[in-house]
Amino acid sequence: MPVAHIGLTVEDLPASTTFFLSTLQPLGYRFFGTRNDQIGFGVTEADFFIGPVSEYVFKIDRHMYLVHMLMFAK
Repeated sequence: MPVAHIGLTVEDLPASTTFFLSTLQPLGYRFFGTRNDQIGFGVTEADFFIGPVSEYVFKIDRHMYLVHMLMFAK
């Protein structure tokens, strides 16, 4: 079952963008752009997104926020 995309909520968007870009570059990922308040990374298209905390994001505990993952089933 392939993963279509993953989205993470982060507290510090600029620092997280720098972190994930440097972490994912060895895997062939690059910055693809922004959509609304999301930053997209991917190899051939954006499939990994990070976005800032907002009042609409479910906070699980003090340090953990909602993670969004979409998978395709056959």
